[in-house]
This record gives sequence, C-alpha cells and structure tokens, in this order.
Amino acid sequence: MLRMSRLLYFLWNAVYPLLWGGVFVLNRANPQAAIGQSSERFRKTLTDLGGIYVKLGQLMASRPDLVHPKLAAELENLFDRCPPEPVDDTYATIREELGLSVGADLPFRVLGLVASASFGSVFKIAFPDGRIAALKVQRREVAAQAERDLRTLAAGANLLDLLTIFVGYRLSDWIEELRVWTGEELDYRQEARRMEYFAHELGRYQGIRIPTVDWSLTRRRILAMDYFAGRWLTEDLSPINGAERIATASRLFQFFLFQTFEAGIFHADLHKGNVCILDAETIGIIDFGIVGFIPRSVRDRHLSIILSLRQGDIDHAFKEIIAISVVPPDADLAGFRKLLERAYFDWRFRSFQPGMAAIDRGAGALMLAVLRTAFQCGIAIDSHAVRYYRAFNLVDAVSSNLDDNFSQINEIDRYRKNRVQRRIDEFHTAALDIADTISFIAGLLKALNVHPSDAQNVPAHRSSRYWAMMLNLSRLFRWISPVPLFFAALILSARAFDWPTVADLVVTRSNWQLVAETMLLSCLLFWGSRLLRSHTYSALRSSGS
Repeated sequence: MLRMSRLLYFLWNAVYPLLWGGVFVLNRANPQAAIGQSSERFRKTLTDLGGIYVKLGQLMASRPDLVHPKLAAELENLFDRCPPEPVDDTYATIREELGLSVGADLPFRVLGLVASASFGSVFKIAFPDGRIAALKVQRREVAAQAERDLRTLAAGANLLDLLTIFVGYRLSDWIEELRVWTGEELDYRQEARRMEYFAHELGRYQGIRIPTVDWSLTRRRILAMDYFAGRWLTEDLSPINGAERIATASRLFQFFLFQTFEAGIFHADLHKGNVCILDAETIGIIDFGIVGFIPRSVRDRHLSIILSLRQGDIDHAFKEIIAISVVPPDADLAGFRKLLERAYFDWRFRSFQPGMAAIDRGAGALMLAVLRTAFQCGIAIDSHAVRYYRAFNLVDAVSSNLDDNFSQINEIDRYRKNRVQRRIDEFHTAALDIADTISFIAGLLKALNVHPSDAQNVPAHRSSRYWAMMLNLSRLFRWISPVPLFFAALILSARAFDWPTVADLVVTRSNWQLVAETMLLSCLLFWGSRLLRSHTYSALRSSGS
C-alpha cells in the first residue's frame, strides 16, 4: 500500500504537471515559463520521495536526447543537492558496518557534513592521530526502499508499454537500466574498486589526483578515502588568476579524453561539485559512483565524429553516426542528413554572435543537438554513447566556465598529439618483441589518423528483412484501423436513408452496438500497430541489429 501511495504521489505531483506544462502548453502566452515551472515541480517531487525516484531523475538528466532541455537542466540539481538524513541514523549505519554495539565510540570524530546526495552523504572525519579523511555513508534503509520502488515503477512502466504510450522507446528498458545503475551504486565497494582502477590507469598521467581508498574502513555502506582540502569549482574562483583557470580547464578536458579513448571507462559525472583545484598543477576528482564504458571498436568513431563536424565534413560525420546507431527500416535517414546539416550550420552561426556563452557555442552543444535530431528521425544511438556525450557536454560546460575562450577542438588536437607522444614514450621504455612492435605501429597509425579506414565506415548495424516485415505489418494495421469505422458509417447511413441492400448486412446489431464494436475493432488494430512497432524497436536496440 505504501508503494502504491508513493507511486500515486509521484504521478499526481510530478508526471501530471509535467505533461500539462510540457505538452499541453500550446495556448499559453509563455510556454517556456510553463515548462520551467513544471520541471521545477517535477524535481522537487522527486526530491521529496527520495531514493530511487531521485535516481530516476538523474537517469532522465543523463538522457538529454530524450527529455526537454529545460527538464534535463533542472534535473541536474539532483546529483548533489539533496537534504541529508538525521545524523543518528548515519551513526547507526556506521556502527553496524564496523561491527560496533549501539552507543559505542567511533574510531574517528565526525567534523561535519560535506555533501548530501540521493543515496548517501559525505562527512569530514578526523582520526586520533590527527589525520583527516572523508567518509561516505549510505542512507539508512535506502536499499530496501529502492527495491520496493523499483518493483512498483517496473509494473507501471510495463503497463505504459502495453498501452504503447511511447513508441520510440520502452519505459521498461529505462527501469531496467535504472535497476543496474542502482545496484552498482548501493555497494560502495564497487566505487572503491573503480577509484583504485582510475588511480592505476592515471599512473602515467600527470596533473590529476584520485582519492586513496582506506580499505580498513570501507564496507558495503561506507567508504573512507582521502579528504581534498582544495578549492572546489562550486566556490568563488575569483582569487584564482586567469592563467591557472585556463590550465585547469585544459587539464580537466584532457583527463576526460584520456580516460575515454585510452582507458575505455570514463567518469560520467564531472560536474563542478566533483572537481577541486589542489594546487597550480593538480586537480582532484571525486565521486566515481557513475561511470560509462565505450567499447574499443567505437572509441575512435566518437572522436572522428567531432573532428568531422569541426572540418565541416557532414557526409563523413553522418556515416560515423549511423555506424554507431541502430537504424530501423523505417528510419528517416534522408531527413536526418538534412537536419544534421542544419544543426551544424546553426551551431557555426552561433559562434559568430558576440557575447554568446561558451557552452552554447561549444562542441558539446552541437553533439546534444545531433542526438535529439537522431531521435526525431527514428535513429537509436546506444545508451552508452549517449552517456558519453552527456558527460562530454558536462565537462565542456565546466571547462567553458573556467575559460571564456575555451576551445574543445584545440584541446582535441592537443590530445591527439599527446596521445602519439605517450605511445612513443611507451615504446622507448618497454622491451618489445616483434609482435608487440607490429601492434605498437598499428596503434600509432590509428592515433595519427583522423578518420577510420573506409572499410570501417560501413554501418555496423544492418536491419534484417524480418524487422522490415514487422514494421510493414505495423503500418498495415495502422492503415486499416479506420476501415471498420468507414463501414459502420456506411451501414448507419443506409439505415437512415433506407438502403435495404446495405442495411440488411447487419440486421442483428443496433446502432449503438454497431458503433461500439467497430470503434473497439479500430482501437485494437491501432493499438496492435503501435505495440508491434514498439516491440520491434526494442528488439532492434537489444540485438544491435
């Protein structure tokens, strides 16, 4: 009963106002303001419900290709602006994880709250020897509450999918992604392992520091690590000189490119609250609860898309986007090609407007426009790729905030040169046999090459005849759905004008029965069309075909 009441509260206070403010605003004087107000109410409702509902909002914020830009921007606040739980509950969790009795003294002193998020809070602690550390503590009972809410949301999503409210994607797929995401975040040992992995991979990368994990105090619900006493980017940065701000922006962006295209795993939540300036040559990165992965086969394609757009090579960018996408048989490729070119020139024209904000003329803004355009044309881009582009836009925004003249393209060129230099340095310091040497040369050529070879430009996902047949069947259902209504109108007209030959066709049905049955048949045909199309799209995305 409690689960259902929470769901009803969510639907009434969040979903209904959002639909009313975001869909039915055509007759309002200021529709943008209405959408903004609905988005704010939606975010506040998620915050009130807490737990998995906040995670749902974070997931929506990570898909700016599918939700309204104002809603995505509003939901960004859910990543680090949640009220903390009562401190007694926090102490109880710590004692349970450390195996201490109720009321027992902790092996450290809590100095204060640092930050609070949906699943946990971070505290500054001090040990008896004077050492300062940070302790992340999971909210009490959040795991059980999350599991209950996930079951409720899954049931609601399955119902909406059955009713085919959305055809382009299935809500149940979102809830499943949310379940996987939540399962990873609820075990802080997973985050600790990621931190250790990033620290290991950055051993050859200068200027970035990851907190060291204190495994003696790390458990499933608590995570102890180094405390960074630098200047966080959410603070007033006016005391920092311009040269240091420019260097920080470049270092952060270079770190993002390095982890993405060389490590294959990237920090997917590099907003200002997770970055601090430790000194003139080092920045600190925290919170590895949300990460993204890019398969080796498509890493260079993402870099190639950005470079192609930079050079104005729309045709090559189009081929590369199609190569990393799932393209249903009824996707509007010609329309996407035209809209892609329009989005590119709109982005280029913005760069010539005086006073245009750096984030609006950055490459990240262009990539988000491309994602939305692809969705409008029925092209499904892999969710991992979307998470990468969302993270790219986030880093782009932080770097542009630090440096008004920040250029993503210049930084990408610098990264490619540094990447080649790192490969050369590795070659000098390692003892390689013939096979390793051949592999090194191949990797060096790839690092030097802007675009993959023409053989790689063949779209990776082919639409089979089976899926084409399913979509054609869906079209057939949609086209014949009005036919029963036409025949009903014909028979009713025959009865009204006394056409006996036609009227005798359905002598056993009253007018109301005839109308009800034909309307039901038409609705079933139309619903079957949408259901078949929705399941076909979902199967295409799942199979990657």
